[in-house]
Amino acid sequence: MTHTDLTFITNEEKKAKLTGELYKQFEESHRLETAIRKNLEMLGYGE
Repeated sequence: MTHTDLTFITNEEKKAKLTGELYKQFEESHRLETAIRKNLEMLGYGE
């Protein structure tokens, strides 16, 4: 017999967690875009 984790997360908790993760991904996306644009400019492909 195996142990099953029966921890339940409410919809509000799940939404809060997912929203927090999404905002972190937005921040990372912005950071990466800025770095890519800077590198492209250094290569002569910038705006």
